Amino acid sequence: MEILRIGTINVAVGDAMAAGRLFSRLGLPTRQADLVRLPDRPAQINYLQSPVGESSLSFVEPADPGSPVARFLERRGEGLFSLSIEVRGLDDLMAAWRAAGVEWVLDAPMRFEAGPGRPQGGAANWTRPRTTLGMIIEVIERGSPEDGGPN
Repeated sequence: MEILRIGTINVAVGDAMAAGRLFSRLGLPTRQADLVRLPDRPAQINYLQSPVGESSLSFVEPADPGSPVARFLERRGEGLFSLSIEVRGLDDLMAAWRAAGVEWVLDAPMRFEAGPGRPQGGAANWTRPRTTLGMIIEVIERGSPEDGGPN
């Protein structure tokens, strides 16, 4: 198990396109012209990304009124929503963090194929914010079994 890098800082917003335009004017142009849509649970978001070195800043808006981002906006308003980190050995990391008191949204990592917003397949899970200082930490292991990634 190894933490490789901070992947993305996700900012919950009511309008991702408007946030992207604002940050473009501030010198952080977005990576794409249109929203990336991830409507399925547990994400249920639309987003734009602004690259910052090897990491990125993402502006996430709810894709569904019942999504976690919609609930966050209702309770707290716009602001820091989550942090993603890339790891090697997600299953081992989940076990170690669970032993340290961290609760996970899913019992086992969600496996995903390459697609829009996900240039390669892999696996992910999310911490419950009550166990990680009020912040969701999305933990991602990139790759597929063929290239040494998660299986």
